[in-house]
Amino acid sequence: MRIFEAQHNLPWVIEGAAVAVSIVCFAIDDDASAATSTLDGRPVRAIRSDLRDADLPFDLRNLRFLAENRGIAFQGVKVAGRRADDDDEQDEEEKGFVVEHATAELLLNAGGNPNGRPNTDVVRRYWSGDEALGRPRDRFVIDFGLTATQAQAQAYAAPYAHLERIVQNRREGNREGRAAARWWLHQRPRRAMREAIAGLERFLVTVEVAKHRSFRWAPAGVVPSGSLVVFA
Repeated sequence: MRIFEAQHNLPWVIEGAAVAVSIVCFAIDDDASAATSTLDGRPVRAIRSDLRDADLPFDLRNLRFLAENRGIAFQGVKVAGRRADDDDEQDEEEKGFVVEHATAELLLNAGGNPNGRPNTDVVRRYWSGDEALGRPRDRFVIDFGLTATQAQAQAYAAPYAHLERIVQNRREGNREGRAAARWWLHQRPRRAMREAIAGLERFLVTVEVAKHRSFRWAPAGVVPSGSLVVFA
């Protein structure tokens, strides 16, 4: 089988979907297509399976994990998971944790916490790919950390009530029993990542999947999303 034409990183036509599309044409019989291949509109000798020019001096298909990055590079948090019966529920569950500025302002200004603590403890700045690329969306995330019990979470009355209203029922069908039982916590809170950035004034982030590689400093207190790789 031979790829004889390909276009990659085409824009998706549906508004709001942050995805790219690749179009691939291949022949089962190597002699069934023209001798010259076409990659992104230009002729090349051959196209590799990663949709790159076969004559490039490097081959990304041979990349390996860097042992030096162990304990330094981490994926950001995954606030929501998938329900066993409805994959679309992830979006709604994520909206429970991740809030826009107006909602965050209400939560931050709400009082009445039985523990006497401010809601800034658990309503924190949230960074995804947009922030890492310099396009801030001014979003926050409700974050009860790694091990908060339900009683400890309830002590932050307004943030807990917000999650109880939106997230609790949606977590009931989660494939992981632990996530359903502790629905007020993020699905993947990333202990190792949190421990690595604890005490730092800033840490470096990059978008996991991007056409061009760029890096940005995130200030302490920011919660990085699962779309980011964090360097500490």
